[in-house]
Amino acid sequence: MISLLLIAIVISLLALMGVIVFFRNPRNKTNQYFGLMIFWTILWSLSSYLEDAPISKDYRIFFEKLDIASATFMVLFFYLFTENFPRPKIFPLRKKIIIYSFTFLLFILSFTNLIMKDFYFVDKTKTIECKRGMLFWVYFSFIIFCLGTGLKNLIFKYKQSKGIERLQFLYVLLGVTIVIFTTIPINVIFPQFIFIPPLEVSRLGIYSILFFCFFTTLAILKYHLLGIKVILTEILIGVMGIILFLQLVFAQNFQWRVFNFLNFLLFLIFSYYLVKSVYEEKKRREEAERLAQKEREFAQILEEKIKEKTKELEEAKVVLEIKVAARTKELRELAENLDQQVKEKTKELQDRVIELERLNKFMIGRELKMVELKEEIKRLREELKKYKNQKN
Repeated sequence: MISLLLIAIVISLLALMGVIVFFRNPRNKTNQYFGLMIFWTILWSLSSYLEDAPISKDYRIFFEKLDIASATFMVLFFYLFTENFPRPKIFPLRKKIIIYSFTFLLFILSFTNLIMKDFYFVDKTKTIECKRGMLFWVYFSFIIFCLGTGLKNLIFKYKQSKGIERLQFLYVLLGVTIVIFTTIPINVIFPQFIFIPPLEVSRLGIYSILFFCFFTTLAILKYHLLGIKVILTEILIGVMGIILFLQLVFAQNFQWRVFNFLNFLLFLIFSYYLVKSVYEEKKRREEAERLAQKEREFAQILEEKIKEKTKELEEAKVVLEIKVAARTKELRELAENLDQQVKEKTKELQDRVIELERLNKFMIGRELKMVELKEEIKRLREELKKYKNQKN
C-alpha cells in the first residue's frame, strides 16, 4: 500500500512538473524536450514498479521489456534537453531523422530477444532476471552515450556560463548529483558487493530521479535561483508534511488519528510562520543584493565614463601630436625654402652688382673718351682758325 502511494506521489509530481514547464513556453525546444523526458520518465518509473507488482508473470515480463524500451527515449530526450538548455540549438533535419529512427528501432527491438532474452523469476526475491541478447551492447552503448554526452554538455556549459545561467546549470547538476549518489549505492554497489536491498529500498534509487526533475524545473522556470535556503525549507516542509499526513491516514485507531491530526495542524501553523520568516529574510537579502547591484552598475558606468574620457583625451593628444609634428615639418620646410630663396636672391644681387660695376666702368670710360674727343675737336678748330687767318 505504501509503495503504491509512493509511486502515485512520484508520478503525480513528475506529471505536474512536466505540465508546468511545458505550458510555460510550449514553443521553446528546451521546454518541449523536458516535457517529453518527463513523459518517458513516468512511463519508465511506472513500468519499473509494475514489473515487480503482484500481477501475472506475462504482464510482469511485458512491463520489464517496457522498462528497457522506455529508457531509450528517456535518455534520448535527456541528451536533447542538455543540448538545448538554456538556449535552443538548431539541429539539422537529417541528424534528427537518424537519431529518432535509431532510437525507435531500439525501442521496438527491446520487445524482442535481441536486447534481453530468457526472462525467468527468482524464487527468493520474486524478481525478474534475464540474459543479454545479441544487440545488448548496442543498446547499452546508446544509453551510456546519451547519459555521458548529456552530462558532459552540462559540465561544459556550466564552466562557460556566467550569472543566472551558471546558477541554472548548478541546479541541474545538483539534481544529477543527487541521482548519481542515490542510484549507484542502492542499485549498483549494494546488490553487487554487500547485500541485495529490499524491493522498497531499491525503488528509492529509481525514484531519486524526481530530485533531478525538481531542480531542473526550478532552473528552467528560474524560480528562487538565488534563494537555495527557501527551496530547501520548502522541500523539508513538504517531506515532513507528507510523512505526517501518511501517519494521519494510516493511524491504527481514533485516538491516534486525533493526535496525528493535531500534530499535522500544529505543523501547518509552524510551517506557515517558518516559510514566512524565510521569505522575509530572502526579500531583505534580495533588496540588499539589488542595492549592491545598483552600486556595482553605477561604479561600472562611472568606470566606463572614465575610460571613455581617458580614451578621448588620448585620442586628442595623439591628434594634437600629429598636428604639431605636421606643423613643425611645414615650418622646417618653409625655413629651408626661405634659406634657399635668400641664397638665390643674394646670388642674383651679386651678379647684378657685378653687372652694374662693369656697366659703370664702361660708362665712365665713354665719358672720358668724349671729353678727350671734345678737346681734340676744340684743338682742331683752333688750328683751322689759325690756318684761315694765316691764309688771308
